[in-house]
Amino acid sequence: MSPRLCCGDILDKKIISSEKYDNEKEMENMKKKILACVMAALLFLGNIVFCPELSQAAMSKKKQHKMYEEVVRKYDKEMNKERTRQYKYTYFDDVPEYEVSRRTYFCFADIDDNGIDECIMRFGGKNEDNTAEVWDRGDTTTIYTISNGKVKPVLRQGYMPRIVHYGGVCIYKNRSMIATVFISMTERHLFFRYKNGKIENGKIKSADDFYISNDYGYELSWDSFSGSYVTVKGKSKTVSKKTRQKIYKKLTNNETGYKMHVYKKSTFNKYI
Repeated sequence: MSPRLCCGDILDKKIISSEKYDNEKEMENMKKKILACVMAALLFLGNIVFCPELSQAAMSKKKQHKMYEEVVRKYDKEMNKERTRQYKYTYFDDVPEYEVSRRTYFCFADIDDNGIDECIMRFGGKNEDNTAEVWDRGDTTTIYTISNGKVKPVLRQGYMPRIVHYGGVCIYKNRSMIATVFISMTERHLFFRYKNGKIENGKIKSADDFYISNDYGYELSWDSFSGSYVTVKGKSKTVSKKTRQKIYKKLTNNETGYKMHVYKKSTFNKYI
């Protein structure tokens, strides 16, 4: 025979069963909360892993700059080697003196304000250490950025001897643009937008590509014969000198650039 249960036994069992149910429910809710916290943490980490820009922007500036050390060293070696090779092709008396004075300059700047500093390098003469200034002969500027955790070129400009007229590259402070400048009988300035480590026109990989591209944001040109004109998205119009100067000052942040440092292997870490 099965044991008989009194009213007290039934109540005790109901209370125990109720307490057990409440404990199980509380444990289940706790598990859900823990699972939600774990999922949120994984989602956050996933965003960092699968969004390289976020991860790189979170990297300290010092670590970013350190990643460029080998690139700057190789650039300096390449430019000096090419200068020695090209030296015999210079025919004007003023060229050798300038060539001897050329050295590698570099600086770090977040051109597009995305948290990742670019490395700007230039092989120029004495005191040619500002990214906003350009000379009409032999300038070379190269830019690298960090993408997907690796150092990658944005723009490369090879060595050019002083005797050659060649377009220079300018970067202006607090302007998300890279500009190329050609100075001859006509002075021509092309401004290309730069965003998330890329020039607006993805086909541009070298300074030469600037001159075969029509995909630029702005162009300012002037000479003593035809005056000044501005081109925006392919449409040109003649403007007064005063208007041109006003536009130019705005685009170039009043010709404000980044100060560059002379590269020496022994002092590189001083500037990171």
